[in-house]
Amino acid sequence: MKKRTNEIKIRLTAEELADLNAKAKQSGFSREEFCRRAITGKEVKQAPSPDIPILIRDIRRAGYNVEQLLKIAESTHLIDAPQMRKVLVQTYLAADAILNAYVMKD
Repeated sequence: MKKRTNEIKIRLTAEELADLNAKAKQSGFSREEFCRRAITGKEVKQAPSPDIPILIRDIRRAGYNVEQLLKIAESTHLIDAPQMRKVLVQTYLAADAILNAYVMKD
């Protein structure tokens, strides 16, 4: 773990400080971490709402259920397996799109 022993002092107007506080709060980071990420050029995204992890879990669960049905469909030939595979891929793509919208990449 890095030890942060160097300190800097900057002066901000009340407006600048309010803007910094608002942006840090939206990102879910402390002001210090927000500034460090901005300085190093890392992408800072808005923190997800509490509903997003639940949504991702539900989409993944639905994808798992489709995958189980797809296995049955392929073995019994009763359901259009290619169409089900397409739905499965779309389900996983939707979950990934939601996740990528909020995950911080270092």
